[in-house]
Amino acid sequence: RSARQGKAATRSVLVVEDDPYIIEVVREIVQTFGFEVVAAESAGEALSAFEQSGRTLACVILDYNVPGMDASRLLARMRELDADVKVLLSSGYSQAFISREFPLESVHGFIPKPYQPAKLVEALQRLEVIL
Repeated sequence: RSARQGKAATRSVLVVEDDPYIIEVVREIVQTFGFEVVAAESAGEALSAFEQSGRTLACVILDYNVPGMDASRLLARMRELDADVKVLLSSGYSQAFISREFPLESVHGFIPKPYQPAKLVEALQRLEVIL
């Protein structure tokens, strides 16, 4: 095992999502790459988890419809804490629809719901979260 793989084994992916099924889908996928999932079902939980996880987060998968706060505002709060955090925006809405309300250039990628495991892995590879 390389040092990089060893480091990856101790890192986490924060999943901000109010659907427990989707959280489990992400958990199953990222665990195969040695990542732990930190789940947050609301904006408040997400900020608390983000603050506690510090810089051990490999990335955040942020649902567009997060309860408790507008997704763009939540993202701005996270960026205040860590300007370099990698974020994938997730939604059942189309990118075109979301782009009317949300600055897509402020995230590192978009992953549509329902998740296709291969597409999620591909998005995480583009972020160099997984190799």
